[in-house]
Amino acid sequence: HEILVRNDSPEALEAACGARQQRMGELLRIQDERRGVLRMLGQSPDNAGLDALLRACDTGDHLRARWTACAEAAQRCRELNDRNGALV
Repeated sequence: HEILVRNDSPEALEAACGARQQRMGELLRIQDERRGVLRMLGQSPDNAGLDALLRACDTGDHLRARWTACAEAAQRCRELNDRNGALV
């Protein structure tokens, strides 16, 4: 966002976009791993499967709290990405 607002060099924007693409690739890989683990454990590879797994394994809700924090962070990233898209 700062690069866009400053109207910084194309190189700076390209570097930021490259880093973003790398992070997106990592997130997709992790998502695939999570789906694979859920399938392996006999759960559906979606939020319902994850919720069922957390109910079974996370009696203290420690993992659920971390998952919720991650989901909130992902939502915030999505909102920031949308804002940047509108700015472009």
